[in-house]
Amino acid sequence: MNRPSQLVVFSDLDGTLLDHDTYSWDAARPALEVLREHDIPLVAVSSKTRAELLSLRAALCNHHPYIVENGAATYIPHGYFAGLSHAGSGNEEHAISDGPSRETLQGALRRARAEGDFRFRSFAELGTSEIARLTGLSSAAAGRANNRAASEPVLWQDTEHRLREFSTALFESGLRCVRGGRFVHVMGQFDKSDSVARLVGLYAHKFAAAKILTVALGDGPNDLQMLAGADIAVVVRGEHPHAMPLESASRVIRTTAPGPVGWNEAMLEIFSEFLAAN
Repeated sequence: MNRPSQLVVFSDLDGTLLDHDTYSWDAARPALEVLREHDIPLVAVSSKTRAELLSLRAALCNHHPYIVENGAATYIPHGYFAGLSHAGSGNEEHAISDGPSRETLQGALRRARAEGDFRFRSFAELGTSEIARLTGLSSAAAGRANNRAASEPVLWQDTEHRLREFSTALFESGLRCVRGGRFVHVMGQFDKSDSVARLVGLYAHKFAAAKILTVALGDGPNDLQMLAGADIAVVVRGEHPHAMPLESASRVIRTTAPGPVGWNEAMLEIFSEFLAAN
């Protein structure tokens, strides 16, 4: 007898579940309601910070694990997975960190600039008011975006050729940079897929009687490895013309609509098949 499937959804946020310009998820409400109705885990996997995700998860009534800063850290609600130790006093989440500190990253960026004369401005250099101007975020929201632990977004102001040189210089320092929607993200030698794989293993134990079926949704190059490792990969049409080649995913859906509109359409299609089979 075949085991039933347990759907687990991993989703990028900006430009995927959230509208690129307004950061609204209103268009995805029908699919989000299906997730809640059937208690299907929705794990946010974002370049956003923990401070940003806390308020967003509360607004979405989401109580599942979440991954921040492109995989730099994973936060798991206390008691969500049996046997996982509690993080510490006063903290209702178990935290798993994979990245170097922000101070380490800023030091590497200063050295790269001094040695290669690259033109860029990091979030730390931009400050809250300039981040707000560039992104359209409120001052408070921009402050949360700048409250980073283990990654550093960079406003790239040089050529694409120089960006490749910059990436090579950082790689030699044990770091990597990944292009997101608006910024280049500098971080350790990891990506979203590493944190996703860890959670998939934990879900396999949580739902031991079921076969885990993973869905990943994203719109940018920093989502590619996560998408490639999913059973169903949803490439949400992005606002930026990035190539999104995918060969290793079991199934690929490419939306014609951007952001939460495309997210909603793809998820409703997947739900119709999944719920009929289970």
